[in-house]
Amino acid sequence: MNRDIHPRKAPEAAIRFSGKRRVGAIGLALAFIACHVWLLQVTLRVPFFNVDVVPSADQRWYVHPLTPLADQVMLPTLKAGDEVVRINGNPPADFVSVVRWHTLDQARTVSIVRDGVPMELTIRLGKFPPYNYLPFLGGTCGYFLAAVCYFKIRPSAAARQLAMLFLCFGVTFTSLGASARGDALGKALVLIGIIAAPLLFLQFILKLAQEKDDIAVDTRPLNVYRSLIAVLILPMAFFFITSKWSYAIYSSVKMAGVAAFIGGIIVNLAVMLRLHIRLRQARTYMSKLIRNLWITLLVSVAPITWLHFLPLLLVGRPLLPVHWTSWTLFIFPVGVAYLVVSKELYDIGAFLRRAMITTLFSLLPAAVIVAALLPFVPTVYAGLYFVIIVILLSATLYLMENVFARVEVVLFPRKHELHASLRQMARKLETISNFRDLRDIFLSDMVAVLRVRGGAIVFVYKHSTETIAFGEIDQAEALRLATAGSREESELLCLPVTRNETYASFLIVTRKQTGLPLILEEKTWLTAIVSYLAVCLENIRLVRRLTVRLQQLAARGPGEAETSELNWFRKLTFELQENERKRIASDLHDTTMQDILFLRSKLTAIFEPMWLDDATYRRVASVYEYIDVINATLRDSFFELFPHLLHEIGLVRTLEKWLENEAVGAPFHIWYRSEGEEAIERYEPETKRHIFRIAQELLSNAKKHSRAEQVSFTLTAAGDAMVLVYRDDGVGFEPKAETAPDIESSGMGIEYMRSRVHFLKGAMMMDTGRGCGLQVTITIPLAGRV
Repeated sequence: MNRDIHPRKAPEAAIRFSGKRRVGAIGLALAFIACHVWLLQVTLRVPFFNVDVVPSADQRWYVHPLTPLADQVMLPTLKAGDEVVRINGNPPADFVSVVRWHTLDQARTVSIVRDGVPMELTIRLGKFPPYNYLPFLGGTCGYFLAAVCYFKIRPSAAARQLAMLFLCFGVTFTSLGASARGDALGKALVLIGIIAAPLLFLQFILKLAQEKDDIAVDTRPLNVYRSLIAVLILPMAFFFITSKWSYAIYSSVKMAGVAAFIGGIIVNLAVMLRLHIRLRQARTYMSKLIRNLWITLLVSVAPITWLHFLPLLLVGRPLLPVHWTSWTLFIFPVGVAYLVVSKELYDIGAFLRRAMITTLFSLLPAAVIVAALLPFVPTVYAGLYFVIIVILLSATLYLMENVFARVEVVLFPRKHELHASLRQMARKLETISNFRDLRDIFLSDMVAVLRVRGGAIVFVYKHSTETIAFGEIDQAEALRLATAGSREESELLCLPVTRNETYASFLIVTRKQTGLPLILEEKTWLTAIVSYLAVCLENIRLVRRLTVRLQQLAARGPGEAETSELNWFRKLTFELQENERKRIASDLHDTTMQDILFLRSKLTAIFEPMWLDDATYRRVASVYEYIDVINATLRDSFFELFPHLLHEIGLVRTLEKWLENEAVGAPFHIWYRSEGEEAIERYEPETKRHIFRIAQELLSNAKKHSRAEQVSFTLTAAGDAMVLVYRDDGVGFEPKAETAPDIESSGMGIEYMRSRVHFLKGAMMMDTGRGCGLQVTITIPLAGRV
């Protein structure tokens, strides 16, 4: 079935809905900011008066018994029973705070009569009492914890509910200062927070139980409580209207809100107690967590409930003002923060610990800054300035790491470049599987990153040394420095990499292209990259030892007590190699080669209809030629991995075509001769594939090591055997010489060929010597024919 996989436009209704949500979110954010600006300016600019008045039967207004929180300047002057005759020059019945709340909040001047003597009082902004810091501390704490829960553990539904609870906590405390100064918005938000907090906490507990232990809970009480909140919030609209019913509505809503808070806390404690009893038998992690949350909630709300809300509900007056009992509410966020740090709630302890440490570090600098500002600012707000500066410094210290990480590319471009290149080179080192790749993959990149003249890796064996170098570097000096163990003074920088029973390795780096030495950051980078290089070299060594041992095992001759298990091992090894080659060849053919052909056809479709001038035509033609070269190279690689012509034209013709193609780029002349083609082609396909692989290995070794001018291959069928003879006039070698492994080669070519010959039950002879060239004669018996 065909499916449309093209991207489709989103429905217009969904786009409109998404746009409305975005506009709504922006509107809520602006309203949130505007409300806080209003609440904070009321808290800071309006005196905290806290004097209640009560009307008499004849509509005169008298001062109610004073509470200890009244402004200390007014205590000696204003007394209970004083008659209030004018406020701001107008009758008390016309003053908003008197009508709505029965208080003198926001009054600037008050005229009273005491024992028949009139008195005029002017209200001024007095000192900033300690309890006036409560809105700022509570708001900051609530918003900080809400942000932590939302942004750090957002996927959790319980965490989002906890974030809403802390947001409610922050809004309530931020509004407390304005509420105490007679602001209608502040009083409404405080009451909404008091009513909504138990509901949000209950939702959090139920979501937490469902997430942590998959406990099914009854959500019907939530719906009832939501309806109650809606009923209580609607009358709060009258807080902003001045009428003869204003105070009655305010008093009723306040008492109902207090009752809802007490009832909600009782429901929360009961639900958590029930969950704890239910889980206690199993002794689960959730049982302990519920118990700790139950204790934290009880301790934090008990003082304000027993000393303020409950007496206010029963007798109309609290035993202690809310500003004194509210401090215990901080126990709840502190308790939750402890549970988070101890990883009993959510695993974001590192984040909170870091925030606490930055706050501690900010205390002393904040105190110094406030002390320096005292001669220039009112001392009334010294404590407030201290709190604000601590918050700003803590946030700055906390965000400093992230800020520096983002601006590092501008402030420290070299450091950023080195860090980025370290990650890239570490990934490249993971791909290196033999020593010869170190030059092209590692050393070239290192020289480019450090902008040095050159670099080298020196391997020091017991009786010899080998060097892999890139760029302009004095290899003799590098070898001398490595042999001395990096202790000699030199213009080159020598860093030890690895040391084992086989060899010791050293990384040698020249000075920079400008002639200057490496700076500290670059030396630190080199030290880090050496640790990656050490792991890479050790892995190569271990893999190489294992591979050599396997090849030696597979190359054991028939005279060495060969068994069927050993031949089975050889067969398995060859099959695995061939299957991997087929897979790589298939991927190469189906992806890269097809992409190149597609690219060429697309370019043809673009340029053919166009008229091109001579210069542009030559540039386009050069691009076509380069694409053809890439395609030809890929085809050669494909053929080497999977010689499909063996099945189509046979071994003799395949070798002929392959050697003709190789002769084009070879550094020597290649000769090829064959006899008895009919007899050769009667051999099994597997045998012919092994002969072709042996020929590939012989030619590969000749290109790398022989330094020959003439190379010849002869393939004949004589009697009951097939014979492949290879000859070159190169440098040869000593077969029995004890030498260190050659870094530039795999070191397994001869063992590789011998293993295949023994698998075919054939024989392999070598005639060579240093400076005498090489002749290899391979004989495969008649058993390999069909």
